[in-house]
Amino acid sequence: MNLNRLIEKANALPLSARRFQHPKPTKFSVRRINEHFLMSLPGNFLEFVRSWRASGRLFASLGDDYESPDHIIRINSYWRRRRVTRRLPHNFVIFSLCHDEDCDCFNLDGYDRASGEYEIRYWYPGFDEVVSYPSFLHYMDLQIGGWQKPKAAIRRNGHIA
Repeated sequence: MNLNRLIEKANALPLSARRFQHPKPTKFSVRRINEHFLMSLPGNFLEFVRSWRASGRLFASLGDDYESPDHIIRINSYWRRRRVTRRLPHNFVIFSLCHDEDCDCFNLDGYDRASGEYEIRYWYPGFDEVVSYPSFLHYMDLQIGGWQKPKAAIRRNGHIA
């Protein structure tokens, strides 16, 4: 998996034609986020967010718009204040916008020092099954693959053949 190839594939998707990005992450905003969560945002993640034209449709803001309800700090604050049965586990940091309460998180307990990557975990309140990805690149490769229509599929009479 190559970061630049994934960015190209993401920017070629139809949903990328409708550009939407939050304010770009700055050196200061990244440092503030890292200090807040006691982590280091992975470089591949930061570069992908900066480069994908539609990153604001999926990912929380990493910029200096700290008061925005879409900012990574605000989203995590919201999910950490929920009642116990719906509360985000302490070792997860949500980086997605949690559409329909489906959240993608960095697992702070799953950090790989060699790669500088965190395990990515899917989390939903009350969902006990473990769905994980070893790195952000692996996660995005599968996401993009799921968004692309299979080349062999042709729509005929409302059905995929």
